[in-house]
Amino acid sequence: MLNTVKYFQTKKDQAPKRLLSLGLSRQQIIMLTVGYHDGSIDKMPELINCLTFPIENEANEIIGVVGLTENLKTIIHGDLSTGIFNRLALNVYSKVIISSFLDTLDLMASGVPNAITLFSDDISALKNIDEVTLLRYYDTGLPKALEKAGITVRRKI
Repeated sequence: MLNTVKYFQTKKDQAPKRLLSLGLSRQQIIMLTVGYHDGSIDKMPELINCLTFPIENEANEIIGVVGLTENLKTIIHGDLSTGIFNRLALNVYSKVIISSFLDTLDLMASGVPNAITLFSDDISALKNIDEVTLLRYYDTGLPKALEKAGITVRRKI
């Protein structure tokens, strides 16, 4: 999967302007390893014509990809059950915002670099986090797990 993601990265400049105008800076696009599936390879055909965002697990291994269509529909490839989008933020910040994938993109484009998306209630990657703000997060299992781990939980609706 790593080689495919790297290949998608080489094609990101072929993405339609509408997709590249999400508000992310050039630096953020590089940091998030954003790519584009132009259909020139047979892998992950469901992601053709999508911006691609690799999803990592706690060990920094790519376990899946989220594709974003021109209509801002998300398409998931792979098993994201332990996935984290914007995993790098967990190495840099002690406070993070957990939100949906699209909300995380919006927050990052607005200058909030510590926004992440968890694709499950697995909080093992949050061991260095002191405080979490849940943005429009409705799953009741996650707040309980965070509180049990001693992480301060704030909610924004």
